[in-house]
Amino acid sequence: MGGIERVVVIELLKSYKKKEKFIKDLWSGKLDIKFLEYHKIDMLYFFKSNEKYLDVKSFNYLNNKKRIHEEHNEKYKEIAERLTEEFEIKDISHVFLKGIFCSEFLYPKKWIRYYGDIDLLIEKTNIKKVEKILKKEDFVFGKADTIHKSIITASRRDILFQQTFTHEIYNMVRKEKEWFSNVDTNFLFSWNGFENSLYNKTINDFKDHIVKKGKLYFFDNITNFLHMCCHLYNEAVYFQLDKGFSGGDPKEIQLNRIFDIVLLADKFNQIDFDSVLDISEKQKILEKVQFSMKLINCLLGEKTINCNNKLMEYDSINLNIYVDENSEVKEWEISPIERVFDLNKKNEVSKILFPERSK
Repeated sequence: MGGIERVVVIELLKSYKKKEKFIKDLWSGKLDIKFLEYHKIDMLYFFKSNEKYLDVKSFNYLNNKKRIHEEHNEKYKEIAERLTEEFEIKDISHVFLKGIFCSEFLYPKKWIRYYGDIDLLIEKTNIKKVEKILKKEDFVFGKADTIHKSIITASRRDILFQQTFTHEIYNMVRKEKEWFSNVDTNFLFSWNGFENSLYNKTINDFKDHIVKKGKLYFFDNITNFLHMCCHLYNEAVYFQLDKGFSGGDPKEIQLNRIFDIVLLADKFNQIDFDSVLDISEKQKILEKVQFSMKLINCLLGEKTINCNNKLMEYDSINLNIYVDENSEVKEWEISPIERVFDLNKKNEVSKILFPERSK
């Protein structure tokens, strides 16, 4: 299992990048929609498809999801613009990260790259100001209960734990007409678990790389690339330190994050990659960037990302490591390729490695 999925995913990415059609005989009917949804590339699949490639049921299902994602992404952009207005009044330095950046600038249709929250980076000293603004906009600390269509309010203990021991404040959520919007406010650019706090990086370490595009503030492309690599590393390595992780499959590597990095890297020339290296070394995040580049080339082919500098000197990087609840370094029993493309096998292994946590 997993072999055909990898072949087809690589073909999907290549055909998208080259603006070519799929080879129908290679991929038609080979990818299960659940696999695509797991990796959040179902809308990219749909974008490259048409009614000839999909049965009526699959087409209608994906077309309805497209409509929903269009609505949500547009609302999230509206929320981000409203927050920016308030932040500018209060002189709060900030940038928007990940999903909203990728949706706006990496894909031809915004619905291709959907996301479940607004990712915001601020300085830790501005947390109280940001919380006040979000509460003014009717956001509350908590999580959505989609079954009962209500909000599960966070306890004071969980709110304090999140802010004290992680890189972000507790999720803030708001009820929209038919769904729930979320804001994920981070105060660290890169996190190193509970240890090595001296190597944690903040927005101030990258303040010269903030740009305004339209009405919103983002990092420039090189700094966004660095952040995406750090985020990919942190998700892959530190998932057991997340209080929200309850055991089983941690979904620590998803292909939408991989695709985002690849598509951004495609915009770079050698001078850009030299800048990536220079900043990575200066900010002490080189290992995370090398980890991400090695992982991408492992999953999608050795030359998916390629450049002529130290970034490619990643032979010693171990792609199977993760940090457990006791901050001890452990290793997966299966390879990254199996973890990404053979979900049945991964689920079996995950149940053994990460039994369900008691609540």
